[in-house]
Amino acid sequence: MKSQNDKALKEWAVVERALREGWQVFVLAGEGVAEESGAPAWTEEEFFICKTYDRQTPEALKEKFHEWPYDAERLRAPQGELNIESYARVDSLVKVADLEALKRVLPHTVWSESHLRKSFESRRPLYLAFLRCYRTPHPLRVSPPTEQEAPSSPWLTLKEPLSPTNFYPVFSPEVFAEKKKKVLDSLNGA
Repeated sequence: MKSQNDKALKEWAVVERALREGWQVFVLAGEGVAEESGAPAWTEEEFFICKTYDRQTPEALKEKFHEWPYDAERLRAPQGELNIESYARVDSLVKVADLEALKRVLPHTVWSESHLRKSFESRRPLYLAFLRCYRTPHPLRVSPPTEQEAPSSPWLTLKEPLSPTNFYPVFSPEVFAEKKKKVLDSLNGA
């Protein structure tokens, strides 16, 4: 793990919570993925997760998670600040071949089937980005960057590098590997 990092992935607050609380071990990735030597790679390999609040709706989530967008708004950092509670390292990226395969990962995510369908139709190619997630007991409050990257970019450069040294893993390597295997087995129809 890097001792300092100024990169952050922009992700829905509800998905950041799902990663931080262990409800899922992957995010959907389309933007920022490059195929190098036949293997997909994300622009960044380690990063903080910066919560976003736009377009996250109860309908995008399974019914038992419908309250999460409201919880996220209630716990949102004050205007002009960001709450950083998660750090992640990319374990791997797996290309999703078809919609039926993507729908098979539904038991391993907080998203609704309709959201998975929309994501598949709007992002081509689509990947599952498996993330080793780390959390902190005390959120880091930081000022948002003054210069924004391209709005469509999933990445943000923080004003100052932060240290993830006080972050601890959500899962042990063994538990993470087991959860990842279950998702891959579902994706492959096993």
